[in-house]
Amino acid sequence: MSLIFSSELSFVAHHSSNQFHSYPADVESQREAFRAVARILFLAALVLMLVAKMAAQGSVTVKTYPTSDAGRITLGPDGALWFTETNASRIGRITTSGVLTEFSLPKSNSYPLGITVGPDGALWFTEVYKQTIGRITTDGTITEFPVAGSPSSDFLSEITAGPDGALWFNKWCSGISRMTIAGVVTDYPTMSCPTDIVAGPDGAMWWSDAVYRVGRITTSGVITQYSLPGYFLHSIAVGSDNALWFTGDIPSFNGPYAPTVGRITTSGAIKLYNLESWGFHPFLIAPGPDGVLWFTNPDDNYDVSRITTSGVPTKFQIGGPCRYPYNPFNGIVRAGTDMWFSCSNGGIVQLTINDTTPPVITMQSTPKYLWPANGQMVPVTVSGNISDARSGAATNSLTYSVVDEYVLFQPNGHFTIDAAGNYSFTIGLLAEVAVGDADGARHYGVVISASDNAGNRNSQWRFAIVTRNRQ
Repeated sequence: MSLIFSSELSFVAHHSSNQFHSYPADVESQREAFRAVARILFLAALVLMLVAKMAAQGSVTVKTYPTSDAGRITLGPDGALWFTETNASRIGRITTSGVLTEFSLPKSNSYPLGITVGPDGALWFTEVYKQTIGRITTDGTITEFPVAGSPSSDFLSEITAGPDGALWFNKWCSGISRMTIAGVVTDYPTMSCPTDIVAGPDGAMWWSDAVYRVGRITTSGVITQYSLPGYFLHSIAVGSDNALWFTGDIPSFNGPYAPTVGRITTSGAIKLYNLESWGFHPFLIAPGPDGVLWFTNPDDNYDVSRITTSGVPTKFQIGGPCRYPYNPFNGIVRAGTDMWFSCSNGGIVQLTINDTTPPVITMQSTPKYLWPANGQMVPVTVSGNISDARSGAATNSLTYSVVDEYVLFQPNGHFTIDAAGNYSFTIGLLAEVAVGDADGARHYGVVISASDNAGNRNSQWRFAIVTRNRQ
C-alpha cells in the first residue's frame, strides 16, 4: 500500500523541515486528505502485523520401528521405551533412536500385558495367563511374584505405581489389588470389572470399569464408585487440569455407540463429551506434551486423536504406520515432547508433535501520552516477557517497529531477552502534532514481534499518543 501513495509520501518528505507550519488552504487541504489516508495505512499496518501469528507447517511426524508384537508401553527410568510383547512372552526395550532389545520371560505363554515403572526403578508387568506379576531391571534381570486367583476369574491386566510405594493392578471382574515390592498382595473386591488404573492427583488410585462406573480407592482400601449407566469404560488418565479423563462407549448387539471421552474431578463431578458426530472412537488415553489428552482408535491405526481440557477434539490421519492396516494400537505413552504407541501385531510408533503454537508475548509501554507536543523526542520504555514452552523463543527474531499515523517517523530494530524471557528497551518518539489535525492527536503504534525456533511468529502492540493538551 505504501507504493500506491508514494507521491504523497514524497510530497511530505520534501517539506519535512517545516512539515507542521501553516500552508495555503489548497495545500493544507491536500495534507489533511493525506493524513486521512495515512490513518487508514496506520490501522492497516497494525492489522497486518497482528495477523502475523504464523504457524509452522504440518502437525505431526511419524516414525515406525518393527517388532514382533506389542502390548502396553511405558517410559522407563533409563529414558528408553519398555513394552510387553504379549503373544511372544517377552519384554521389549527400544531407545528413542530405535535400538531394540528383547528379554524372554522364564515361561512361554505367560502373556504379559500391562507394564509400569515401579517405585524401585524397575519395570513391573502383569502376566495374564500365568497369574504372576513380573519385575525386570533395566539390565534385564527378571523376577516373578505369584498372585492368588485363577485365569478364568482373575484376568490380570493393567498395573501402575501408587503414591504409597506399592504396585496396584486390576483383576478383571474381581477387583483391585495392591502388592508391595516384596511381593505381599492385598485384594480389594469391587464387584465390578476394572479395565485400567492410575494414580490420581489426590493421592488415591482411580480406575475405569466395564460395568458402568469410575472407581476410586484410597491407599488404605476405602472404595468409592461413580455410576455411568450403560457405559463400558476402557482407559483412564490424569489430565493437565488435575482431573481424571476416561474413554468409553455404550455396547449393544449392533456394536458400540456413543463413543465418549469423559472427565471426572477428584470430588466426583462428571462431564461427558460424546464424539459420535465428530467421527472419533476412543480407546486408550494418555496425557500429551501439549497439555491435552491423546487417545487411540480401537479398530485400526490410521489415525490418533486428542482432546483439549475444554473438550475440543482433533483427529490426526497418520496413514496406518503399523505392520498391518487393521492393527490397533495396544499402548500409548508420552516420552518428552513425543507420543509413542505400540501396535498389537507388531511395531512401535513414534509420533512427533510439531510445534504450531507461537510464543506468548506480554507487553507494556510507558508513558502512553506524550506531552507537551513541543517537537521534542520523548523516551518510551517498552517491556514485558516472551515465552515459548515447546521450542523456545528464537533470540534473533525479536524485533520492534513503530507505526506512525503520519507515516513519517517509524523507527525499528532488534531487542534482546534475558534467560527468563524478560525484556526492556527504550525508543524515542517525536512529540509533535500537525496543525489542523482533526482530533488534535498523533497516534503511534509500537509493535513487537517474536518467533519460536519452530518458525511460529506472534506480535503484540500498544498505542503511544501525542496530544496538544494533557489527557
